[in-house]
Amino acid sequence: MSEITVCCIKWGWKFGPQYVNHLYSGVKRNIRRHRFDFVCFTDDPTGIHPGIRTERPLCGYPRQWGKLGLFKPAIPEIQTDRFLYFDLACVIVGDLDPVIDMTADFAICRDWPPEMRPHDGSYASGAFMLRVGSRPEVWERFDMRNRTTWGDQLWIYRNAPGATLFPYDWSPSYKLRKLQTACPPGAKWIMFHGRPKPHECNGWVSEAWPGEPK
Repeated sequence: MSEITVCCIKWGWKFGPQYVNHLYSGVKRNIRRHRFDFVCFTDDPTGIHPGIRTERPLCGYPRQWGKLGLFKPAIPEIQTDRFLYFDLACVIVGDLDPVIDMTADFAICRDWPPEMRPHDGSYASGAFMLRVGSRPEVWERFDMRNRTTWGDQLWIYRNAPGATLFPYDWSPSYKLRKLQTACPPGAKWIMFHGRPKPHECNGWVSEAWPGEPK
């Protein structure tokens, strides 16, 4: 029986199925002590590896707003108490077992590197871990008419304050930390918000971004 669900969302044309497949490969290589289920919520399962469970999107909100469906009070498609969510533009580079070992009901990435904004505790929603149903207000208070200019992560921050923040060195930004030449030691995944995306990078990224699942 699985202990945790790892999930992602593929909506529309921005990311091809290889992003789902590569994410799954990275997760599979880096979870060793825990049993996990992997699910992709998508409007188009074409090209996704048959070993990956696919489900319809949890809500009709487009683009990044679709991840707010993960804050519903109940998610029948997730059959574990907790899930770990990743944006497709994350490259998994290190051991995920210590992440799963955390006991917080809600843990999420920190938005800014501490050397740039040492007192900023705002969220980056590219990866988070949640006990299903533990922050339903994020979902229940939202509709597209009151969405925030800065996207879903500001909405989550305003409506679910007090989350446990992952250590920033676990999830550094490729762009803000200027990681073109090396992957930093201790990182567990690299965040590729904005540009470039992993498929546009060479060097260590092209080696770390794994291929099709086996």
